[in-house]
Amino acid sequence: MNSHPRTTHVLYLHGFRSSPGSAKSRMLAQRIAREHPAVTWWCPQLPMSPRQAMDMVSDGIRDWPRASMAVLGSSLGGFYATWLAEQGAARVVLLNPAIHAARDLATQVGEHAAWHDPDQRLCSSPGSSTNCGHWPVADRPCRSVITCLPPKGMRFSTGEK
Repeated sequence: MNSHPRTTHVLYLHGFRSSPGSAKSRMLAQRIAREHPAVTWWCPQLPMSPRQAMDMVSDGIRDWPRASMAVLGSSLGGFYATWLAEQGAARVVLLNPAIHAARDLATQVGEHAAWHDPDQRLCSSPGSSTNCGHWPVADRPCRSVITCLPPKGMRFSTGEK
């Protein structure tokens, strides 16, 4: 017997330099719309600033029912999903999550093209409100997370293609 209520809301958090236009996001959105049309789907375009990203997501899910919502996070989105789990998000699934986001993204300060729209520029600079100096930190091991890790020996990626 399943102890969780039926999922009514799904939040998908994409990876660094990715977007709601990624193949993964589009595929998930289409499948949920086709097979679960009553489920609310949201995949926001996450700002470069971790603080801004988590403020936006927290505001967006403020009225969502925690017991029947699910969060899927890929790469950097997996790191964010872990933080959300620590804040009380119900069920979380991580796909190749970034584990040491601040360390791994320290070399990414500057201007970059978005993966799915090379004309879109993403900018992060030291000392600005968009830098990576304000990473959310989980203060205890997460107990509500299913993690899909790559096979042993494979490197983590901070972006999705």
